[in-house]
Amino acid sequence: TRAERLSNLDNAFALTEKPPVKRLLLFDDVATTGASLQALARAFISSEQTVTINAQSHSNYHISAYALAHGSQS
Repeated sequence: TRAERLSNLDNAFALTEKPPVKRLLLFDDVATTGASLQALARAFISSEQTVTINAQSHSNYHISAYALAHGSQS
């Protein structure tokens, strides 16, 4: 199910270093539930939440996600 797929991907991705850009394009070959793209986007979002309170500027990522094909959930 969609809920199972989402929970399977909890903490599936982690950044080893922050990208030097803030505008990101994510691609997936087949999107059935969108869970993979959501989990990957969460890795970037959670990395932004670790910015220290004393940071001079805080700019969020602008994330766009695309899939090449849509699969069925049957």
